[in-house]
Amino acid sequence: HPYTGVVRLFPNGLVDTTFAQQALPDYTDISEVALDTEQRILIGGDFTEFDGSPVGNIVRLLPDGTRDLTFAIGSGTNNFLSDLLVLPDGKILICGEFTEVSGYSRSGIARLLPDGTVDESFDPGSGFFYSPDPDYPNVYSMALDMEGRILVGGAFDSYNGVSTGQLVRLSPYGVQDLSFAPVFEPEYSHVWDVLVMDDQRIRVAGYFTGVNGSEVTGIAGLLADGAMDPLYVQGSLVDNVNVLLQDGEGILIAGWFETYGGVERRYMARIDANGGLDPDFDVGPGFAVGTGFQPYIH
Repeated sequence: HPYTGVVRLFPNGLVDTTFAQQALPDYTDISEVALDTEQRILIGGDFTEFDGSPVGNIVRLLPDGTRDLTFAIGSGTNNFLSDLLVLPDGKILICGEFTEVSGYSRSGIARLLPDGTVDESFDPGSGFFYSPDPDYPNVYSMALDMEGRILVGGAFDSYNGVSTGQLVRLSPYGVQDLSFAPVFEPEYSHVWDVLVMDDQRIRVAGYFTGVNGSEVTGIAGLLADGAMDPLYVQGSLVDNVNVLLQDGEGILIAGWFETYGGVERRYMARIDANGGLDPDFDVGPGFAVGTGFQPYIH
C-alpha cells in the first residue's frame, strides 16, 4: 500500500488502517515523531503543506491521525526541523535550520508552549550561528539530562555571540553552561546525535576525528561534565554515525559505515554502553539503495 506522512503499525508490524492517512507533497521529509502527554503526535521535518493546507514544518495529530487544529503554531518555522522533544510539563523543544518561529527571532532552537505558541521565557538570545554559512545555524540534535538541562549538537560555532564547539549545554531557560565545553576536531565537525544515559554519561555520534585531544571517530563517550569517559572504548572503531537509540539491549547506532571495529556491520549495529559490539545483532548485507548511493537512516 502506498502511504505518505505517518503510519501506525500494530506490534506485529501490520499497518493500522484505522489511523488517518495524511496527504503530503512529494519529497516531504518527516525527521521527527514524538508523543505528548495526551498521546497526541507531533511531527516535524521539512514540509510546507499538510492535507492541502500551508504549514511551517511542524504539526500535531490527534491519536486517530487527523490534524489537531488547536495546535496554534501559526506560520511555524522558516526552515526545517531536525529534532523535537516533548518535555515533562508538556512544553516542546524544537531545533533545526530555522532562524524564525511564528514571527519570533529564534536561531536554531526554540521552546513552544503546549498549545503551539512560542514560549517567551526560553530566550536563546541571538541563538546558534555557523559563520561559514550564516543563513543556516546547523543545529541537529538535542537531549535532556536529569536536571532538565539541554544538550544540543550540530555544526555551529557560536551560541548567543559566544564561540562554542559543536556540543553545548543550556539551562532550562536557554542560558549556556560555559563549564561544559568538549572540544571536537576538526574545527567544523558535525555532532549528529546525542544520548544521555540513565547514569548521566553522554554518548555523542557524528563526523569528527578527535574529542578533547583524543583520536576518536564516529562515537565518543563523555562524562556528565564533558570530559572523556574512561569506561568507554574510545578510538577509531566506526566512521560517521548519525543515530543513537537506546533500547533494552544496548545502543542502536546507524550511519554511513560498513564496519565497526573491523567487523562488518553495514549501516547499522548495536553496541553496549561502553562501546562493545553486540555480536548477536547483525543486519547482514544491510540496507540497499540505488547504485552510487548510500542509505540515510534517521
